[in-house]
Amino acid sequence: MKNVLKKTAASFAIASMLLVTSCKSYDKDIQRLDGRVDHLAELIQTGNVSLTYIPSRLDGHESVPYYVGGDNVSIGDFTLKYDVVPAEIADEIMQSWQKCLSVKGVYTSTKVEAGDFVSLSVKSASAVDGVLSVVVSGNDIDEKFFDGSISLGVSLQVTSGSNTIRSEYVGLEPSTHYVGETGKDMGEAVNIDGTLWAPVNVGATSEDLNGSYFTYEDAKTACPNGWNTPSKSDLENVSRHYYTLPDMFGYYLSGSADYSSGANSIFLPAAGFKLGGKILNVGLTFYWSSTMGDDGPYYLGATGNDPAVISGPYAMNGLPVRCVKK
Repeated sequence: MKNVLKKTAASFAIASMLLVTSCKSYDKDIQRLDGRVDHLAELIQTGNVSLTYIPSRLDGHESVPYYVGGDNVSIGDFTLKYDVVPAEIADEIMQSWQKCLSVKGVYTSTKVEAGDFVSLSVKSASAVDGVLSVVVSGNDIDEKFFDGSISLGVSLQVTSGSNTIRSEYVGLEPSTHYVGETGKDMGEAVNIDGTLWAPVNVGATSEDLNGSYFTYEDAKTACPNGWNTPSKSDLENVSRHYYTLPDMFGYYLSGSADYSSGANSIFLPAAGFKLGGKILNVGLTFYWSSTMGDDGPYYLGATGNDPAVISGPYAMNGLPVRCVKK
């Protein structure tokens, strides 16, 4: 019994020593953090720290992704990047981001009234070569922002003690992501003349961009909830300007804008069609619309010439589908 008690006492003593060591280490971490915060406070107070937003888009706005999959809509995170001067301070801000970083948003169109503010949660921060990257949660953004009823700008704030520096306000824009039938995020939708186009075909994967093939009747319900099979006019509008090469095996379509590398466009792979269980004429481009004509359903056809939306008695052929959202 005495031996058992001795072993228990020894184990308790070791555990106590480990706890004390752990607490001392934690106290040192807190002291180092407080020291960094105090140093930041001194620099901010003297006006020797600046934040300059680094845009990721040509229009200077930042995209907030939201995902439509099945009946669910979820809001993603977005990243703000800043050039910090002096550069070494970016690392100090990163080390103490949980205590010193916050993001403030202001709605710039009417919600209750213009000027309503919202605080957004900072999820993480990193720093490389004087560039501070801040990941922000979009969960607290008003849902009216995502239907275009209101606008939103955000500012990063670095606070240390009673001292605060603020970045300029950056405009945000909602960015719809297309989630396929498997629940996988397949990328950002493309806005062409006010219509959002899925970035890939229904059923596409990273290994197979052609995706699935559907008869006309099946094509009308092929898209995930919230998305639709394009109409005849949708296909006509998007194919007004295009770009292709003989060895490209597909077409870039850019709607009313001349195609260029900077224009909003979608790429339709030349997936051919399916008939009798076999995939035929890969290298030619055919895509279903949802519109029925007098002699059969309308589809987009491109066989090396100008893309054209035509109809014919081919409802049982299997064609790819590219979904739209309006």
